[in-house]
Amino acid sequence: MLVIFNLIPISLVIIVTIIVGLRIDWHVFQHVDYALLLTFVCFFLFVSAISHNSYITLWLNQLMQTPQSVYIASLMTSQAISNVPAAILLANFTKYLPALFLGVNIGGLGSIVASLANLLAVKQLLLFSEEQSLWHFLKVFTVLNLIGLLILGVFGWLYLLM
Repeated sequence: MLVIFNLIPISLVIIVTIIVGLRIDWHVFQHVDYALLLTFVCFFLFVSAISHNSYITLWLNQLMQTPQSVYIASLMTSQAISNVPAAILLANFTKYLPALFLGVNIGGLGSIVASLANLLAVKQLLLFSEEQSLWHFLKVFTVLNLIGLLILGVFGWLYLLM
């Protein structure tokens, strides 16, 4: 059973949130981006599913043995499943939390998926820009983010070696 702070069942929180939202302004539910919300939910469901896979847990336990390996794993995992789900997934497999947090924060750069905020920005661009400017933005965004990831990634690595 999912709970918040081991006290409040998540189902209760969801029900109360919906009731309060409906009482305050029921029209707001017409403007929710349910596809994007579902994307976020799927990221976390995916993390939950793979964290219970015995092969993956064995591999992660073996992988996450040094601060440097935790750092690289968190950088790379962030590129595939986003930095917040990566932090949630990997936190259970390491005692090197500073390396993990450094890796997932820097790992928010790079791919469009690396940070959930990037997906929000792209959604806004899809709604309010022309297709040509969107592709131009995505090219520039990707190049700049990869450069930022490389530069900060090296500094993060050097920091961990100190």
